[in-house]
Amino acid sequence: MAEKILNFEKVEFTAANLDEAKSFAPFGIQGNATQAYKKWLSEQTGIVTESAKKQFFLDYLKKKTKNVEGSGYIIVEESAIVDKRERPYKKINVKNENGKREWVTNFDIVGKASGKVYATVTLDDAKKFAKVTVKNDGENNEAEKEIRVKKADADKVAKKLFTDGVIKEDVVILYKKVTRNPEQAIAAVYEYTPSKNTRPGKYIAFGIKA
Repeated sequence: MAEKILNFEKVEFTAANLDEAKSFAPFGIQGNATQAYKKWLSEQTGIVTESAKKQFFLDYLKKKTKNVEGSGYIIVEESAIVDKRERPYKKINVKNENGKREWVTNFDIVGKASGKVYATVTLDDAKKFAKVTVKNDGENNEAEKEIRVKKADADKVAKKLFTDGVIKEDVVILYKKVTRNPEQAIAAVYEYTPSKNTRPGKYIAFGIKA
C-alpha cells in the first residue's frame, strides 16, 4: 500500500530541454531519477499501474530525501531533440505599399525606478487640451486647425497623474515616435524555422510540495 503523503505531487509535461523542464516543477529538483525509474520498469511484469508507479515515487523520495518538503526528482521519458541550426529563422522583407511613412510623436510617462509606463500621451490627449480654433482653408470654408502632440500635453497628463495619486515616484517623459498608419509600423518579419527533426522532450517530475 502506498504511503500517504499529503503534499506528494507528480506532474508530466514537455519542455525544450532538461533545464527548462526543471523550471516547470512545483518543487526544487534534487536530481535525475531516470535510470532508477527505467531499471524499475524493466523489472516489472504485466500491466504497470499508476498505483505501482506512485509507490516507486514515494519509496524513492523516502530513500533520497526523507520526504523533505519542497524537494523532488525528475525523469526524462523522452529526450528532446534540440535545434542546432545556426540560423533557425527566415527574414521576410515588408514592402511599404501605403506610400511614404508619416511619423507622429507621442510621449511615454515612465517611472524612473520601476520602469512602469503610467501613460502614453497621444493625439487624443492633445485634442482634449487644444483650444477650439479654426482656420480658413482658402475658399472661405472653415477647417479644423491641425493638432500635434506637444511636450506640454505630456506635462499636463503627468501633473494630473501625480495629483490623482496614481504616480508615487520620480518619472521621466520619453519621446515615442510612431507611424501615423499602424499598417506601416512593421519594419521586418522573421519566421522561426527550426529543423524538422526538432522536438520537445517529455518529462515527469515528482516530489513533496512545501
